[in-house]
Amino acid sequence: MEEHLDRFRMFGLVPYNISPIQQGIQFGHALQEYNNVLGETYGGRPSPSYDEIGENFNTWRLKDKTFIILNGGTSMTMEQHVETLKDAGIHVGVFREPDLNNMVTGIVFLVSENVYKRDEWPDFKSWMIKRNPTVHQLKTLSLIELKNEFEESYQEWVTMVGGEKNAFLKEFTSQFEMA
Repeated sequence: MEEHLDRFRMFGLVPYNISPIQQGIQFGHALQEYNNVLGETYGGRPSPSYDEIGENFNTWRLKDKTFIILNGGTSMTMEQHVETLKDAGIHVGVFREPDLNNMVTGIVFLVSENVYKRDEWPDFKSWMIKRNPTVHQLKTLSLIELKNEFEESYQEWVTMVGGEKNAFLKEFTSQFEMA
């Protein structure tokens, strides 16, 4: 049996207003779209996106295999989530359900442990408070205010969590609850 590494998880967003079994099915459809994009070939070679993320995807699909299905809200917010993720440079799989007027019913994206293992890699505010427990203003500042006030520390934290995409995903995924 293969060793479970727990290095990656496939996160997914589904609409709130479909049944739990449909949420799982729509997640699966979106996962296959993610896989399709990675598997597309041009002239017999893997697509450029496969070269960039294929190794992580293979680690996930062969060893980790864990899904996290989150409540993505309404049809409007699902569309917004697709654009937000793409604008941040996150590779996504998106499924539009033909039986629901091509509404986005599944969005998936691969997340590294630096994002979801919050005890080992806390969010920026928690990290700052732990490093500076006597600076009481840290608890009252918004994330934007913290980033602006402590820009050098923020850049140090971004490096610690594995870069801008992971920093974005930590903030992005924190807004959702399990489906």
